[in-house]
Order: sequence, then structure tokens, then C-alpha cells
Amino acid sequence: MPVATVPWAVWRDAHPDGLVLSRDTGFDRNYRSNPYPGYDDITSEPFLFEGEVDGRFTAMTRVVGVEREADALAVPLVLLGFFGRRGLH
Repeated sequence: MPVATVPWAVWRDAHPDGLVLSRDTGFDRNYRSNPYPGYDDITSEPFLFEGEVDGRFTAMTRVVGVEREADALAVPLVLLGFFGRRGLH
């Protein structure tokens, strides 16, 4: 399945009739700003990660998780982009 991370304004322009969750959550929080600035930088230190990093990827590497029965696989997003452009399956 194709996935893209885009700014809100880009998504809103592409999907003018799309539905989104309400900002009326009952919590006093500014939902107009990113609470995790810099979290997309794979070289930054994670503040929500408490495990051991095994060395294959940084703790911040974005992956897609796939699970089938008792097996699980994490595929880095950069590899999915590579395979998609080359037509490899």
C-alpha cells in the first residue's frame, strides 16, 4: 500500500471532503504545533525509546512492521521506496 507523510495543508487541499479527528479532546494542548520537533531526524536521540538499540538501524529509523502468524518483519521505509521505484517485489 502506498504511504506518504505530507503537511496538513497538502493533505487538506488534496482531500477537501476528508474527515479528521476533532481537536476537542478534553486535554489542554496546542494541537496546531508539532509536539515532537526533530523527531523525524534519524540521528536524533529518541525520548520515547527505552530499549537497547541492536545496531542494525538507529532507534529513530522509520520502519513498516509486517506480521503474519508468529513471524514479524520490520522493513526500513527507505528500502520500500527503493524497491517501489525499481519495480521489485
